[in-house]
Amino acid sequence: GKFKHKFYGEIEVSMDQNGLMARFSSTLVMPLDHWQFDQFTGQFTLYPWEPAEILNFVPNQAGIVYQLQYNGIVFERG
Repeated sequence: GKFKHKFYGEIEVSMDQNGLMARFSSTLVMPLDHWQFDQFTGQFTLYPWEPAEILNFVPNQAGIVYQLQYNGIVFERG
């Protein structure tokens, strides 16, 4: 799905042949690996020398993800 922030824009999370991917733009792509609970780690394909990042998917009481947290920034599903 798509997660939006007024200032930082949009992150699109989807599945492809390689697994779960987070797309910050057409060139800024991060393959995601499950780490623990609702947290995933990923490393930008454009910057492989950078350390892995953590993305946190936040579910509501019904178990539906409504937020994505990345580097302390909250992106709302939309």
